[in-house]
Amino acid sequence: MEITKTRAAAYVGAGAAVGGGFAALRAGGSGKAIALGVASGVVAAGVQTAVEARTGSSELAWGASILGGAAAGALLLRGLAPAGISPIAKSGVGAAIGAGAGLLAPVAAGILLAQIAPEA
Repeated sequence: MEITKTRAAAYVGAGAAVGGGFAALRAGGSGKAIALGVASGVVAAGVQTAVEARTGSSELAWGASILGGAAAGALLLRGLAPAGISPIAKSGVGAAIGAGAGLLAPVAAGILLAQIAPEA
């Protein structure tokens, strides 16, 4: 399936919203945490869009989105973990947030696209 600008924008927007939302749930109203969550979600959605455009497989793209979000979250969101836990566990907290964004962003984008552009 061809990735149109509308589809790409929906994926990236949904990734940003889901990643920022998950980071806000974990860290409260911290602007830095929300920005890093948004960045993780954008990375996950960008990976999803690129893989789907290259391979044509939405299933492969969804898996890449989850893994891309987990990798971005492990790097960017490790500071959201509670104090006193190991560095590996801190990365795990970030990876869980990023993977969640990668998992749910395509779902949210699909719901949005079904409403605004059924042909996309």
